[in-house]
Amino acid sequence: MAEEKTKIRVLVVDDSPFSRAILINALPEEEFEVVGEAEDLSSVLAQYSQHRPDVVTMDVAMPDIDGIGCTARLRKEHPEAKVVIVSSMWDEAMAQEAKAQGACGYLQKPVQADELVAALREAIGLHRLPEELDSLYPGVFAGALVDNLNRCGISFSQEDLIQEAKPGDTSLGITILVGITGEVSGRMAMDLSYATASELARSLLKREPKRPEEVHQVMAEFANIVAGHATSRLNKQFKGLALRVSPPGIITGEGYRVISPHIHSATLSAAIFDGKVVLSVGFKKEEVAWT
Repeated sequence: MAEEKTKIRVLVVDDSPFSRAILINALPEEEFEVVGEAEDLSSVLAQYSQHRPDVVTMDVAMPDIDGIGCTARLRKEHPEAKVVIVSSMWDEAMAQEAKAQGACGYLQKPVQADELVAALREAIGLHRLPEELDSLYPGVFAGALVDNLNRCGISFSQEDLIQEAKPGDTSLGITILVGITGEVSGRMAMDLSYATASELARSLLKREPKRPEEVHQVMAEFANIVAGHATSRLNKQFKGLALRVSPPGIITGEGYRVISPHIHSATLSAAIFDGKVVLSVGFKKEEVAWT
């Protein structure tokens, strides 16, 4: 019989039953267990002592003491307590004070479920690059590339993609870099020649590009869409991954190499027009510092 996975045990602290219900309902039952609810300092201390949760969500506005002061009192009695502030109020000074009192993170309401899950995982030091993700993400990004090529009127299938033997080859002329952030961070690079980019831009625009800068802009948006579709698919498969794409950057010129030494990338190429589009994507396991 397979060993049952241990759930993350959570104490939810908020003086509003409505807010507590929202937070509780945002936590997937297969991964989290809410072991207690509290609304003031005395109930926080009592519930923590009774249940010893893995992590605490803490509101700021409470009747007898604010959440930052409550965090300080809780950690004075239980230095091991992991606390994530979840409040409708936020400013830089408040966030820094929460950090100084030992809070592991600070989220502003209304918080998205994936952000909450990622913050709670981060608080207890649970960083993961799941084996399933490691094996699936190349195919997911390949599928996103193929789907968007087809939307451009370029008939292409995933079987037509070529697995490149070695990532990091010299650029063909235009490289679009899209950063990926979340519980794990990574990067997608799309590389192609200017001639191929011009043909692809023509297919997207349904007209001739007016200037080189327009070709660059269209390619940046195309790469951004591919990365966005792929990360959205991964977020649906892996709850709490909370992947986001950063605004794309553009590098032009031939002969250089774009290398990320801490990222092991999968590299695929699609032969289109008289050239090719090379897609290189990878993730790394990284702890994000709260500053």
